[in-house]
Amino acid sequence: MRNLYTILFFADTILLVCLSYLFLQDIDNGSKAWVLILTFSGIAASIIVMVFLLSRYIKHPPGRRHE
Repeated sequence: MRNLYTILFFADTILLVCLSYLFLQDIDNGSKAWVLILTFSGIAASIIVMVFLLSRYIKHPPGRRHE
């Protein structure tokens, strides 16, 4: 399960980077306000998901290692 949290965390990190780039590009191009608001809310949602995944990862007990 910890592997799944790790994969989802990195996928969310990539999404956050892409949304941040898109947000800055929209600001440069002078996009409409509703586009900026939607992009910013996507960034906020991505940060919330990232915090949730990190907290679940920390609370989840580590699995047994096979030696």
